[in-house]
Amino acid sequence: MIFQQFVKETEAVNALVEVMAAWGLPLFSMAIIISFIIGFVTGNNIASTATAFILFAPMLTAESALLYLSLIFMIGMVGYLLSPLHLCLLVTNEYYQTNPFKLLAKTSGPIMSLVISTIVLYSFLI
Repeated sequence: MIFQQFVKETEAVNALVEVMAAWGLPLFSMAIIISFIIGFVTGNNIASTATAFILFAPMLTAESALLYLSLIFMIGMVGYLLSPLHLCLLVTNEYYQTNPFKLLAKTSGPIMSLVISTIVLYSFLI
């Protein structure tokens, strides 16, 4: 909660969106990059979805809002799954005395299939 407040107060994510928009990145690409970064940094999928969607909501139409919300959720989930702050990963590694990098290597296949299927699906829908 402290980190979430820090992100809101510093407006770092807002600045990142503005920089990407100045570069001319499409909204689809910005949604993927921002939601992944927020999910990875926070280690919380709900916080990443809420934060990213609030940033993109003013740029969306009523027809595209649900599609972008689900895209942001899925890519935020990927960032969350790969995050070193992912609480389940931390507790599992601590309890079973495992190497987190070996665990991430074993889960990278399913995570990459999630990323690829999400991007392919949404590139046709959006």
